[in-house]
Amino acid sequence: MSKHNYKKLLAQFLFVLLSFAFVFFLQYNPVAASSSYRVDDQAGLLGESQRSALAAELDRISERYGTDIVILTLGEEISILNPTDYADTYFENQDLGLGSSQSGMLFMISMAERDWAIATHGEAIDIFNDYAQEQLMDSILPALRDNNMYAAFTNLADFSEKTLDNAERGIFAEEKVSRPFTFYILPPVIALLLTALIMKGLKSPLTSVGFRSGASSYLLDNSMKIANSNDYFLSSSIARTAIPKSTETKSGGSSGRSTTHTSSSGRTFGGSSGKF
Repeated sequence: MSKHNYKKLLAQFLFVLLSFAFVFFLQYNPVAASSSYRVDDQAGLLGESQRSALAAELDRISERYGTDIVILTLGEEISILNPTDYADTYFENQDLGLGSSQSGMLFMISMAERDWAIATHGEAIDIFNDYAQEQLMDSILPALRDNNMYAAFTNLADFSEKTLDNAERGIFAEEKVSRPFTFYILPPVIALLLTALIMKGLKSPLTSVGFRSGASSYLLDNSMKIANSNDYFLSSSIARTAIPKSTETKSGGSSGRSTTHTSSSGRTFGGSSGKF
């Protein structure tokens, strides 16, 4: 083999080798394709760029607050009988959760019957209590029903971060009680009516008493004589009473209710489920 042919063959070999290396780099570069477990899109509802961006956001939130936030989507080919049980089992099998309590929240949707389920574990049970879950679903259900999954999951990430940040400051979701307008109007009206009736009852025995501008009409003639009268200022005193400072402290626990259940393996989970 001539020297020229040898160099040409070597150049072709190097070119092929570099081509394989470039393709390998594109496929396995962690920047191009995130390996995060926090977005398991089995149903293929997200584009690659959407999935990568969402996974990066969930990674940031989860690591910042020490609580796993994970999204799971199941395709129409997977039929499940009990979404809650499936979510709990997935959480356990994937060993989700961070910290000593394995704190985490899994949000799952199944396209077969358009089910959704939330599974919470560890500290996340109190952080994402019943009322927080209701608020979460209120914020993402419209997008889910419109099949705008990326918008729904982005809203979920934003809501999760706000909820975790509030929990750090001792603020937890509380039940919102809807009251009719009459609830706020009737008490003062009833109080005014009762006051009017009481005052009328107290006034009625005094109708025969006339108004007098001075006290002379109440004195008998020659019953009291004052020779001299003087006013003397003797002393003054001011009493001070210390107002005790409030000793109320904000509880570090949840002020809302967290409904829990036991999984098949005996672990405690919170959560809820429904359809979209």
